[in-house]
Amino acid sequence: MAKATMKNLNGYLDTISSDFTIERGNGYFYFGWKEGSTAETVPESINICYLLHCDLATWKRIILAHVEDHRERRKE
Repeated sequence: MAKATMKNLNGYLDTISSDFTIERGNGYFYFGWKEGSTAETVPESINICYLLHCDLATWKRIILAHVEDHRERRKE
């Protein structure tokens, strides 16, 4: 099973959104804007303390859910 790394997470995020990156905060992870992004807001933070608390497949599900939720909220 593939290990979750920041490179893997951002690589996956590149496949579903060209506007955001995943950044590491103090006890959580957050979405930041990529240079040149036209997005006005970013998805909500992910409240997981450590990268290795989840495997890569779980991280991908979490990231996708946050990005899809963000897209739905922007439609409202």
